[in-house]
Amino acid sequence: MRVILLGAGEHARVVAEAAEACGWQVVACLDPANENRLPGLRADHPDATVHLAIGGNRARLALAERLGDLPWSTIVHPRAFVSPSAQIMAGAFIGAGAVVQAGAEVGAHAVVNSAAVVEHDCRLAAGCHIAPGAVLGGAVTVGCTALVGLGARVRDHISIGEAATVGMGAVVVGAVAAGRTVLGIPARERP
Repeated sequence: MRVILLGAGEHARVVAEAAEACGWQVVACLDPANENRLPGLRADHPDATVHLAIGGNRARLALAERLGDLPWSTIVHPRAFVSPSAQIMAGAFIGAGAVVQAGAEVGAHAVVNSAAVVEHDCRLAAGCHIAPGAVLGGAVTVGCTALVGLGARVRDHISIGEAATVGMGAVVVGAVAAGRTVLGIPARERP
């Protein structure tokens, strides 16, 4: 497999190493500001897929929507565990040590980062990010472009709304409304 990474920052470096660990060849890392070069790169490498290696959730999803129907690659680090009954959509990234359990769904261009745990029957919408070390209990729903921060814990059957943010180390025991930020133990909305 050959892949063109659209992204040239810190997250792109992690994605590039994961792709190479899978035995893929990274043929280019393109800064998103130079996205106009993508058609030429695709013409030079017609068999290559494209992966958005951009850390910002909204920016990643907006770029995916603007670029449309490309051959998006899904990159799963070989040291991640993904249940055979989980569904991973096009363009998603699953990092080293991550666990995605039975019946979970990971949306298009979502990120399940290093050592994150997505338990059974979770639903992760497009463009969301589960940060390193975060743990989602069973049947958690995470909305489009939401962020669950480093080491956060989310109790089972909780809903995290679209574009919401769960702060680093927070423990979520109740629903988080769209666009809201919660912090602390137990997690409370930021004043």
